[in-house]
Amino acid sequence: MVKQLALSGDLQMAVATAHRAASEVKPHRRAPNALTFRLEYFPDQIGALPHGASRPPPLQNWDRVFVISDRLTLEQFASVIIDLLAWNEDHLYEFHIADTVYVHMGDPECSDFFVVDAVNPCVSCAIRLHYVNLSPSTTFDFVFDFGRCHLFRLTLLEASPDRGDKPVPFLVSHRGKNLHQYSGETFLA
Repeated sequence: MVKQLALSGDLQMAVATAHRAASEVKPHRRAPNALTFRLEYFPDQIGALPHGASRPPPLQNWDRVFVISDRLTLEQFASVIIDLLAWNEDHLYEFHIADTVYVHMGDPECSDFFVVDAVNPCVSCAIRLHYVNLSPSTTFDFVFDFGRCHLFRLTLLEASPDRGDKPVPFLVSHRGKNLHQYSGETFLA
């Protein structure tokens, strides 16, 4: 269309059309958000609760509050959680968000096959957090190590524009001693 306008002699209209078309083609970049989460631990919760049963309370006087970017994938989010715990990232894990289970089944080069047997739909953890559509006060579960079933609850405390004044992720606050990955005992950090 621009070429036709230029050939017709309407150079001013051709230039205006070319500029408008270029701005329309340019994709809009979504501004990243900083997400503030609280992480809580349920030491005695193994497996699913019976239908209608209430969950026991989380470990008393233990939590971690931290900030991450919503551009992270759930895989990267899990790595941040595992780093906060000072644990080894050598186990499978999953997030239970709303009615969907986001599963990380490990490194395919370490296993010949994967089998997923789930009641709820399963989705890969290779999805960015901003696509999960979390809103403040949303709570969801993170299960780490399917053998030991370490159960954590995450609560989104705040979502705010990431101004870039602090590198993310970062720890805002913590209560309680670090949890030992394999014995359930605690140790001083």
